[in-house]
Amino acid sequence: MQLNNLETAILKAIIDENSNKYPFLSEHFKYLFVLSREFTGVGMYTNFGYNLKFNNNQINKNINIDIPISSAKSLFIEGFQYEISYKVNITNGKINLLEIVTNEDTLFDNTINLDKFKLI
Repeated sequence: MQLNNLETAILKAIIDENSNKYPFLSEHFKYLFVLSREFTGVGMYTNFGYNLKFNNNQINKNINIDIPISSAKSLFIEGFQYEISYKVNITNGKINLLEIVTNEDTLFDNTINLDKFKLI
């Protein structure tokens, strides 16, 4: 599956903000695709894979990087009063998982319009 607009915007914000510390991530972005999306009721998980054009040799020097990273940008999605939290997990030097979590009791499920957001 292809990344949606929300996933793309979040990943670009995180990659841009962390480019000095993790410069290799910008090269990874173009190889990503969505393995799965899981709505949890309070947010969602997006699991990523890499297409076949990605050369695993590119990550050998970053293989020991296992860290969650985020961005200072605030995420707002229509239908939610408060800011939405998000982070990306880097596992073995690869972008693995995007986690999005609400900070309120409003249900976050597959009926949410993920194209109606602001990342500021």
